[in-house]
Amino acid sequence: MFIYRLNKALAAIVGIAALWLLFTGDHGWAFHYRLALLLYTSLLILIISGFAQNNLLGQERYLRFGVLLFSTSIGVYLTFASTNLLLIGLGWSASGAGAILLVNHAKTHKSRRAAIEISRWFVVSESSFWLALLLAHSYHLNLFAQASPNQDHGSLVINLIALLLLISGVIRSGLFPAMRWLILTVEAPSPLSALLHAGIVNGFGFLLVLFPIMHRVRYLIVVISLVTIVLALAIMRHRHDEKGKLANGTSMQMAFMALEGVLGIPDCPTPHYWSWQL
Repeated sequence: MFIYRLNKALAAIVGIAALWLLFTGDHGWAFHYRLALLLYTSLLILIISGFAQNNLLGQERYLRFGVLLFSTSIGVYLTFASTNLLLIGLGWSASGAGAILLVNHAKTHKSRRAAIEISRWFVVSESSFWLALLLAHSYHLNLFAQASPNQDHGSLVINLIALLLLISGVIRSGLFPAMRWLILTVEAPSPLSALLHAGIVNGFGFLLVLFPIMHRVRYLIVVISLVTIVLALAIMRHRHDEKGKLANGTSMQMAFMALEGVLGIPDCPTPHYWSWQL
């Protein structure tokens, strides 16, 4: 039970630190944006850790779940807190890897198959993300700044980076054609579903706000989001299990979040996925 208490203590420390920094001085909108994410996410992880501690008590692999929950939480904090692309990438990958391992908590045939299929999607997501970061570093591009169409390095590299980030974000948030991986998480315990909503599945919205360069592929984002909404609605009408409906509902809400981020209201993704986390 120590690892669960440690995770709750860390969440409390992160939340208190974020709250204190949020109201002390003017550090710019990007800094306050990260602090708000950390504050909200730490609160959710605090609740999730307490829920998992009691809900899974007595089950096999109880300690393993706690360790993976702790490491995944650190990955989420690192992603939201850092301004260094390398650390953001490490946090992004750590949280994704933790989620995959948590899916196989029960170690049944179904959970193992689900984890394998989810890992295939996440390998594509992680590879795209790291390739985008590598290109940005190689061409000395500032992904946090608004990209100019007449940048010295040309629009081809910039558009390629935007496309790679799009692929990574679409998969992470379970949009078309990667909707299936969210449905496969029904094999995992309920605390994982809550953790996914705390800071993993909403990764596309984080990228849209963090990297303005992604607005170069906004028309493609609109098409993917609309297709996701239509398919999610159709699937939900024919599913009778609540977890399956929740998974498709999550894909649909993440699609709405993406539309808000690229249709002239870029500040909307944050409150949107906060409300969905609740």
